[in-house]
Amino acid sequence: MRLVQRADVLVWNVRPASMARLNLSYDDVHAVNPKIIYCGMFGFGQGGRYREKPAYDSIIQGSTGVAALYHRAAGEPRFLPMVMADKTVGLIAVQMILMGLFSRERTGEGQSIEIPMFENMAAFVLSEHMYLKTFDPPRGPTGDPRLLDPQAKPLATKDGWICISANTNAQAFAFFDAIGRPELKSDPRFSSIASRFKNGGEYFRIRAEALKEKTTSQWLDIFDRRDVPAMPYHTLDSLMEDPHLQEVNFFETLEHPSEGRIINMTLPNKLSGGARRDFGPAPKIGQHSVDILRELGLRRNGSQCNGRGAGNARRTNR
Repeated sequence: MRLVQRADVLVWNVRPASMARLNLSYDDVHAVNPKIIYCGMFGFGQGGRYREKPAYDSIIQGSTGVAALYHRAAGEPRFLPMVMADKTVGLIAVQMILMGLFSRERTGEGQSIEIPMFENMAAFVLSEHMYLKTFDPPRGPTGDPRLLDPQAKPLATKDGWICISANTNAQAFAFFDAIGRPELKSDPRFSSIASRFKNGGEYFRIRAEALKEKTTSQWLDIFDRRDVPAMPYHTLDSLMEDPHLQEVNFFETLEHPSEGRIINMTLPNKLSGGARRDFGPAPKIGQHSVDILRELGLRRNGSQCNGRGAGNARRTNR
């Protein structure tokens, strides 16, 4: 609570009942600091039957339809092989906290923010895939067919794969010219966005067959000249060798104080001013706890101390 008194934001990611048992509910915290932004990230909204359930990334992917999208597209359910739900909800939390801080600047009032993983990822999935069940009564099934088509994937070339997306009329017509099929521009199945949407399976089939005729490098050169959106298909290893990432200095080599020489990713997004430029390695377990408690004037055993070193700890925390 001594920290809460001077904090701008309290972020937590346990079940709300646990915060209540710790006497750290919003009411408890608000009583000490009415201006605080109190942000909870947890599994499920507190008005429903799942409110006490634990949650992890895979649990949320499976329960919000992410795994089912694979099932419909590829024949079997599976999790996206990265922690998508955790990272997505973390980004949403940053947005909501910033909105809370901005509101406080305008009103002088803090607030409680609830960020449930389940509801956020359900919205994330269904924003495309409610599809024709958006309407009442439904006009058809769920699932955007363009995204669930078996050919909606990196496509084979003569020597590898390529990623291509030709959606607007200008892009699609340039693509037809590139593959030597200019007559498709006036084909009623493909002459407009609506007709290509209606005949998406055949459009994808023609695209897949044509791309087998040249190498990836040849196609990329052709598509670049015609302004058709296309990129090479990367593996994890080839992505680390991508020339564009090298040119924008996406990777840097650093000496970590305990782990030795490492490859670090620089921040992708740039600010014109105020951004930190020095490398700060991930803290050791408990390192920041010790720094923060020392800043409050406490020793490791909880007793008071004279606060020496607090200046360095303060700079570390910021």
